[in-house]
Amino acid sequence: MNSIQANISKVTVFRNGARITRTGEISADKGPVKVIIEGITEYAEKDSVRVTSSGPVMITSFDVRTRSILKKPKEDRESLVKELDNLRLKAKEIKGQIEIEQERQSRMIFASESFAGMFGVGFAAGESEISRVDELDSTTERLLIETADRIIALKKELKEIEDRIKIIEENVQEFESEIKVNEVHDVEVTLDVKEGAKISLEISYQVNGCRWNPSYDIEVSDKGTKLRRIAMIFNDTRESWNNVKLVVSTSSSNTVEAIEPTPFFIREYIPRPPRRIKAKRAKHAEEAPPSPAIPAVMTEVEYEPEPMEELFADVEESLGGIATYEIPKPVTIPDDGEEHPVTLIEEELNSKTLHYWYTDEMPDVVAYNQIENGSVVILPGPMKVFAGEEFIGETHIEMVSPRESFKAGVRTAYDVKAKKELIEKIVEKAGLTRGKMRRKYRYRLTVENFAREVISIEVNDRIPHSESEKISVKFDWQKHFKEKPKLGILKWQLEIQPSEKKIIEYEFEVEWERGVNFTVPLP
Repeated sequence: MNSIQANISKVTVFRNGARITRTGEISADKGPVKVIIEGITEYAEKDSVRVTSSGPVMITSFDVRTRSILKKPKEDRESLVKELDNLRLKAKEIKGQIEIEQERQSRMIFASESFAGMFGVGFAAGESEISRVDELDSTTERLLIETADRIIALKKELKEIEDRIKIIEENVQEFESEIKVNEVHDVEVTLDVKEGAKISLEISYQVNGCRWNPSYDIEVSDKGTKLRRIAMIFNDTRESWNNVKLVVSTSSSNTVEAIEPTPFFIREYIPRPPRRIKAKRAKHAEEAPPSPAIPAVMTEVEYEPEPMEELFADVEESLGGIATYEIPKPVTIPDDGEEHPVTLIEEELNSKTLHYWYTDEMPDVVAYNQIENGSVVILPGPMKVFAGEEFIGETHIEMVSPRESFKAGVRTAYDVKAKKELIEKIVEKAGLTRGKMRRKYRYRLTVENFAREVISIEVNDRIPHSESEKISVKFDWQKHFKEKPKLGILKWQLEIQPSEKKIIEYEFEVEWERGVNFTVPLP
């Protein structure tokens, strides 16, 4: 059987998973030939393997087999174990020497104490001299000090050896934990070669353990919007993609299912009648049989299902809005479980700068861009927003369909000035309106355009809205709007020329019965 070297040549990355393509060549003579492609990652789905060929050959069959391989780290375990055995033997010898020295020390102390006890008797009988005591004490003290020094040195050496033993034991344990048994797939292909020639084979399969997440850089301005699409590619497939043709697809490898609706039943809840509790019988009375258990009431709970490389891709929109990006140059994505950014495209999008001001909560007017997406879907993901070259923040964008409009780039509009003023407030005392209280307010909104272009701005304000019959709010809405505002929210759409100032004045009154208190005080 011939082994063929089939390297990864193309990778199509989906939102979760990828399609891997390997290519290889072999010279074959006429007749039946068997070849094997070894070492395909265990994350490959065996049922997804497909084999094609080119040249004067026909594939008669192929089979996918799984085998186990032992993966060991590079360190030499045998040398560590040998060193560990030697150190343990040395530690045992030193412990023995320490015991000998300690025994010697004990014997010298015992001999000194025994001599001192017997010396008094001999000295009284005139058989011993006092000088012998001094000589013995001096010799004993010297020997005890030498023995103690040897014990200290031995213990120090033992401590160093035990520390080294502990380090090597940890290294051996780490070595053993790194020994892994991995599975790989081998593809055995049977060919019928029509004539001797070089045969090209292409093997493709679906693989898990990889994905890509979208990320965006968007630059907004008065002249237009630039959107850069970035794929953050994650590869943990145990196969590195070295100098491969890379295609990024917005589709998912998950199975999509169309779910049919089921009836939604609602029923009246009828509480179970309370159980009647019988009085306890006397001990001599016959025990009553236990009552049948009341079945537990089950309820259904609904759970929710669980620096950048500048390579601009050729993008293509397919059925259902799915987009594929084909990177024009070879790309390398190592098998390291980290995210690797690859720029997909940078496109100019049609946009319009709009302005917004809410008088009660915003001291300044803001500008933002109303942007029309191109022909490629924008998937949910983080987005860094720039106004010109200035970074103004990071946000998260939800899915935007092809040709759908979205908003981005909210920023302070320093060239538009706005102000709200209370120009009149009238408070009427009780009794003037037949036992009621009344207040009148008149406000002035001023918006001035200092930009060089015409601006479109939405001005928002609000007046009190009453949900009580005892409180009424009067506002001449027909003077300002075509339709009656809802819940007291006032909105004006204005077009303001350069150096032009727009002024809006409106008034309203609130009337209520005496003794009524407000949950929110009036201005």
